[in-house]
Amino acid sequence: MADQTNIRASAKDYHTSPRSMRGTWYNYHSDMGYTKIKLTAHTMNYRNNSAEYHAHEYIPKSKFVATLDNKKTHLWVFHNKDISAAFSTYRYGKMKINGKYHPILVEDGFYVFTHFKTKHQYKVPKHLRSIQSGR
Repeated sequence: MADQTNIRASAKDYHTSPRSMRGTWYNYHSDMGYTKIKLTAHTMNYRNNSAEYHAHEYIPKSKFVATLDNKKTHLWVFHNKDISAAFSTYRYGKMKINGKYHPILVEDGFYVFTHFKTKHQYKVPKHLRSIQSGR
């Protein structure tokens, strides 16, 4: 019999992104180069080398507070200004990189963004993996 996990979630609309998540964030992927996210109080600019997502602007929309195994987690969703569709979920946390803890932004439980450029693809720490990734 497989283990069952109870998940409870609630959503609330927001129009301002949290201060801890604001700033410029970078993610490196060996195939696509750098992805850059610039997050301000009211907008999010997402830019990478792919023509599909070269430059899109998003607005903070919802904060999901999910409880998984009696631990609360916060997932932020930003909506595209042009097509009113949700883009990805984001979580804020800290991760040890080169012996020091740095703030990170986790996209969809798979991609680690830092405030500095690096040529390394970091693996998301277990405590920050999204509920949907299950890894």
